[in-house]
Amino acid sequence: MKVAGFTLLELLIVIIICSLLVIFAVPQYKHATYASRYSSLFPIAKAIHTSNEVFFLSHGYYADSLDKLAVDVPELHSKKINVELHDSNGLSYVLTTRNGLNSNYVMYAKNSQMFPHQTHCEAKEGDSLANWFCSSKLHGVQSEHGNLTQGYITYIIDGDGTGGTFITHYENQSNIVLHSGDTCTASQANECQHLEVSDAECEAIGVNGGCANSSYDEGAECSTTNGGKQGCAFSEFSNNSTCTAGQAGGKSPVAGCQRSIFTSGSLCVVNQNTANAAVDTACGGNNNGGKTDTTGENSAQYYHSECINESNSSFGCGRSWYKEGSTCTSSPTNGGCGNSLFDASRCIGRGGNACDKSNFTNGSVCEARASGTCPTSGSTYDSQSYCAGENGARYSYCPVGTPAPPATPGGLTTGRKWRKCTAQDDPPKSGMSCYDD
Repeated sequence: MKVAGFTLLELLIVIIICSLLVIFAVPQYKHATYASRYSSLFPIAKAIHTSNEVFFLSHGYYADSLDKLAVDVPELHSKKINVELHDSNGLSYVLTTRNGLNSNYVMYAKNSQMFPHQTHCEAKEGDSLANWFCSSKLHGVQSEHGNLTQGYITYIIDGDGTGGTFITHYENQSNIVLHSGDTCTASQANECQHLEVSDAECEAIGVNGGCANSSYDEGAECSTTNGGKQGCAFSEFSNNSTCTAGQAGGKSPVAGCQRSIFTSGSLCVVNQNTANAAVDTACGGNNNGGKTDTTGENSAQYYHSECINESNSSFGCGRSWYKEGSTCTSSPTNGGCGNSLFDASRCIGRGGNACDKSNFTNGSVCEARASGTCPTSGSTYDSQSYCAGENGARYSYCPVGTPAPPATPGGLTTGRKWRKCTAQDDPPKSGMSCYDD
């Protein structure tokens, strides 16, 4: 009986096929695996980078540790991914690395002096796969300014790490799309309008209507500086994007960021504002906006977002809607946040007459941090809303007679009122209010 077997030619063909698989398929697999692991650094670095830019707006400097940022990165618990924050000697950045990779991902802060708003891929010298990835896969251009990490080669890439588009600077162009790191500067009235901005920036410099009627997403930034009116106004800000009205020490704009919609952790900051009437509110609505507005058309709207009035204008964040856990922080000196609707949200009163003439519903809180804040005239509280002291203190500047915090979280405030503190209160607080159990 004959037994069939492979001929020598057939065996050679099989060997050749297997060799070709090793030559072509294995490197492709290694490249794909490397790219997949490296791409896990993108959202982590971006989230920390965005949170650090928000931190800078409030503090004037960048954080140097994750503990200072309001950001949670579950991936760090696995110990596979590492993050380094740096802010000194004019160099501010977020550096992310992953165990087993010889490519680092670095996002520089907007105000970093050496590499402002750049993104780098660093590849270890001598590692062909790491250098291929940064240069070819991400279309990186080798930096001429040296390397951040010793023993690594620095490649400048576009902001989202996907390659293919380098940073572009536009001036007075409307109806365009801005990608990661791009900028548009409006130096003429009503330019840089109707934009789609993702992780990019638009600035209106001393002109009316610049950067307005646009969509800002993924940590995008819009700012209106050096005068002008309604820069960045009538826009939508989502996913940790920021609108800034004016810069400290600069010529103040009027109504910058006005009547915009802020969602998903976005922020509006009033640094300076020339407003002397509600119609010129910087990050808020107009004369018809706020608690009496039935459509929201005349109000600035905040959903799980925040408005901070750092100016001395009482019309910084007023006549707005604050919903879904949003916060309005008034001017330190001259009120603000008034004539607004608070729905499951919070008003922080830092200056006289702050948070006035507002409606508080669904567990909203008016936090009185200074004398004359959270005034009762024109304001209403439902049975779940109340006036509170800073950090839950049992004494505050809450007006006498306003609802005090409920006995249990989410409970009703019925019967619990603020009263004038007496010498018997512990500790006695002259001129302040206290409440009883």
